[in-house]
Amino acid sequence: MKKIFIAILMFFMGICIAAENEISQTSNESSSDKIISKENQNSANEILQDENSAEENSLSNEKSAPSEIVKKENPQKTQGWNFAIEPIFGMRFGKEGEIVWAKNSRNGKRYKLSELEWEYTPAWYLGGKVFANYKRFEITSTSKFFMPTHCGTIKDSDWLQDYGYAKMIQEGFPYTADTSVKTNYSESENHITTAIDFELSFSYKFYPTYFLTLRPKISASYQRMKFKAIGGQYWYGKILVSEKFGRPYNDSSYFPYNDIENSVSDKLPDETVLKYDTRSIYIWTGIQADFIPTKKIVLSLAIEFAPFVYMLSYDNHVMKGYDYKQYSTSAFFMTGFGKESSISPFFAVRPSFTAIFNFTDFISIALNFNGVFTSATEGPNYGKSQSTPYQTGCDNFGNIINAGGYSMYFDAGISIKFSL
Repeated sequence: MKKIFIAILMFFMGICIAAENEISQTSNESSSDKIISKENQNSANEILQDENSAEENSLSNEKSAPSEIVKKENPQKTQGWNFAIEPIFGMRFGKEGEIVWAKNSRNGKRYKLSELEWEYTPAWYLGGKVFANYKRFEITSTSKFFMPTHCGTIKDSDWLQDYGYAKMIQEGFPYTADTSVKTNYSESENHITTAIDFELSFSYKFYPTYFLTLRPKISASYQRMKFKAIGGQYWYGKILVSEKFGRPYNDSSYFPYNDIENSVSDKLPDETVLKYDTRSIYIWTGIQADFIPTKKIVLSLAIEFAPFVYMLSYDNHVMKGYDYKQYSTSAFFMTGFGKESSISPFFAVRPSFTAIFNFTDFISIALNFNGVFTSATEGPNYGKSQSTPYQTGCDNFGNIINAGGYSMYFDAGISIKFSL
């Protein structure tokens, strides 16, 4: 009996030991599973972290894309000074104008007495640009030198009617006091003798998006154009003569230039009949937008306005032996400035478009288009003959004489840029 009890006790002890071993093994496996699960979780977290890091790097790259594109467009160093040169060849269409006005001393009205239109159809030029960059700042110098050549027609128009004298009106002259009637007109060949165009501009770059660069800019430009008129044809209206008063107001009223029965026409001598020398200084301000659709193409649009301009011109009537000189300074919303120049309301705009094609990181070709459109400046008109000095004042009827100029032209050119 005792032996049986001992055997049963040993059997249960064996079962307990076996159960304990099983529990221990299960616990170890559970612990191992937890370790593996933790390692898997850490691995998954690392993968997620790598993916997030990749996304952040991608966003960072996108944000820095403008500078990257700029570097690709121009691989020069972003620190310090960088330079480039750009030879230019192009042509100009349009005209330079000169106007003379009279202010009627009796009624205060302003009339146009004369206008000269010197055409470019076209005028050809050679020149170049020099670029200097420092970080986001850019300084650009542009020069254009025009070739001496025949470049269209010079048109000379006069409105020489009287200003409404009572006796002339009573006499019933058909065109008396009608200052809109053009009485004289002539055309000659226009030739450029000397002409230069120089400009210095400053701009600063902003990068609102990876495909757009904005550049506020300010510029100062100087232009000198010298023309001469050769030969041509004229049409002059005959003077109106009063049978009752004869010619009481000498050369004061005329028939229209295109009234065939009451005008005269003839050829001008085949030599220089007029000379014109005009100089102008503009201050421009505006903004330029550069669109960068690809690494190889940049499309640039700009609009600029001139709040200030100064003009000085000399007009030599070779056949008549008279010289004229005009000073005029114009700006927005200002009047009355100085003794030799006056400031009058003025408007000047200069739109431009440039298409740039990058062949390499250092060489590109560009198509350049820009125009200049201005209203007329106005200032005192000085005249002299061969025997008298320059003097200003009034005409024979006491009317104050002023004069000025304007520009209306369009430039088209091609250039090659070399980044140094």
